Amino acid sequence: MIPFVTPGDPAWAQARMWDRRTGTTFEEAMANGGAWGVSSAAPTSTGGMFPPDAPNFNAVVRPLDVNAEPTNRTIFVGMRARFSCALQDAPGTVYQWQKLNNTSNWVNFLDATTRDLGFDAARPEDAGLYRLLINQTAGHPVQLLVLSPPQFGGLTYEPSNGAFRFALGAPAAFNYRLEASSDLTNWLYQTTLDNFKGSQQVRDVEAGSFSRRFYRLIIAGP
Repeated sequence: MIPFVTPGDPAWAQARMWDRRTGTTFEEAMANGGAWGVSSAAPTSTGGMFPPDAPNFNAVVRPLDVNAEPTNRTIFVGMRARFSCALQDAPGTVYQWQKLNNTSNWVNFLDATTRDLGFDAARPEDAGLYRLLINQTAGHPVQLLVLSPPQFGGLTYEPSNGAFRFALGAPAAFNYRLEASSDLTNWLYQTTLDNFKGSQQVRDVEAGSFSRRFYRLIIAGP
């Protein structure tokens, strides 16, 4: 019987299933990393009863994605990066981050036994694939790319019109956003550099309006 449904009224129903070894309720099993699944929703108007074809629901049971929140990160050398699992702590939960050492060998990351994995100043050797084990259940791998820092060269000021130009170098095939600031606090959009070719001349025609001008390059995507 579906609660609060008047016999004869239309309603939608959905079946949920979970591994009872990992929790007495659906939510508890999810939190503990157990297998779970849901069916597609089905309409019913059978007097408030569950749809007669309920046994034929094809629920897809899939392991809980323990990396529910982390996504791939691309940063420059020296920047911060952080991966974090969105699941809430449960008593007795054991966490272990791992890094892919080669094409198939996952190794435990030293002292990485919490929901979070952080890099305060990323180095080139920090790049790679990572995953989080929760009670020995592995989440999907997340990738950290660490790019060489951008280069600003050929700095040239044009006193006749106040423009400032420079040569910008950065790893190719990424999308960037160039920003400028006069105080290192308020940053203004300058231009978008999609599918960057590795180097480009940049000319800022507004530079002469400021006593000083700073630039930074933001990674906008692969």
